Amino acid sequence: MTLSMIITLGITALMIILIMMDKLPFGAPPLLACLLLVIFGITDIPHAFAGFANSTIVMLAEFMAIIAALQKTSMIVKFKEVMFNLASKGGLRAYILIILIVMLFCSLFGTGSTAFYVLTIGILSTLPYNKKLPPSKILMPAGFAANHPLLPFNTALQYGILLAVLKSAGVTDHVSVVKFVVINVFLSAGFLLNCVLQYKFMPDHPINNPKGETSSVSSKPDVKLPKWKENIVYIVFIGAVIGMLFQGQIGDAGYAIAGLAVGVILVIGVLNFDEIRDALAAPIILMSAGVIGVANALGSTGLTKLVGDTVAGMLGTNISEFALVFIFCILTSLLATLTGTNIGTVYVFAPLVIATSVSLGFDPRAAASAVVLSAWCGHFLPIDGMPAMILGAGKYSAKEFWIFTIPQYFIRLLFLTVGSLLVFPS
Repeated sequence: MTLSMIITLGITALMIILIMMDKLPFGAPPLLACLLLVIFGITDIPHAFAGFANSTIVMLAEFMAIIAALQKTSMIVKFKEVMFNLASKGGLRAYILIILIVMLFCSLFGTGSTAFYVLTIGILSTLPYNKKLPPSKILMPAGFAANHPLLPFNTALQYGILLAVLKSAGVTDHVSVVKFVVINVFLSAGFLLNCVLQYKFMPDHPINNPKGETSSVSSKPDVKLPKWKENIVYIVFIGAVIGMLFQGQIGDAGYAIAGLAVGVILVIGVLNFDEIRDALAAPIILMSAGVIGVANALGSTGLTKLVGDTVAGMLGTNISEFALVFIFCILTSLLATLTGTNIGTVYVFAPLVIATSVSLGFDPRAAASAVVLSAWCGHFLPIDGMPAMILGAGKYSAKEFWIFTIPQYFIRLLFLTVGSLLVFPS
């Protein structure tokens, strides 16, 4: 391990510790880490702060403004009322139903949709406090549910990556999309199981109302937007989502569409410039943009490849297929979380696990499928958009966050490993 790797790991560890200690303002630790990377000569200023020019971060900031506009529409008010009515009933049934509703809508947007999780967490964070089912009890599981489709038919991105890594490794065996979807179902089932197990352990504290009074749905917020403005907000939101979904075909223009949507919202007066500025510079944007510089530094030092090669050499030939797949899922998800490069990490670890599976006589499709999906199964550290937003919006402590996310991490990977081996038995 080189000196630059050691320094970068140390700075990353410091950043994570500062985030979890919650002693600095939300979003400040990654910026401090970027400055330290420059001071120690690991990277230069353009690369350290490249996150602020990252197309995904720009799109995230744009959607924060769009969601601020959506908050003023009658549709969102009605959706909040439905959610609050469920929460006001309280109990495990309402808790699970809210999570299932989010998972169902996630089926339309697909795994890892920034637009959808930002919208979901944004809405949930505005729910009034209710003792029967406090927002703090539901925001974290429902927030992560935005990454777990109930009906995972929209898996084009991960499925395409799976076919690519198998082809590059010389594996010609066919993988049907149906089997890949079934493995996704196992993953979502593991997530849902963790939510059920965690129900009694979720914290009870207000996230909006500091005094903790119970609010009532009867006091409906006034919707001040004229109908024509509401309709335009809906149209630009749909347009922004479509642009995001087709970004793979049209490039960064897909993200720029969301920027134009914000422009329309400003011109018609749904939000004023100060409101848009506050949304674009939200702490979650600073957090997400800052960690990209740290992630890039980790990747550029060659740490990911070093870890992969070392582990592959240590495993040897006396290892069960379950252990092989599970270990590589942990490695892939861990390094994807630390480096922020889901696809890049897959392209490092997938060839290693495929080659090892072939040499041991295992079906490489099982390991490849699990490793590809595991890259989106980190979230036990708040250094990515979704977990960082959940931590901040829910005002969770480090202990409260880890009580949920660490069991979630291992349960999901266990279900993912079992599902892949059942679908592709050796």
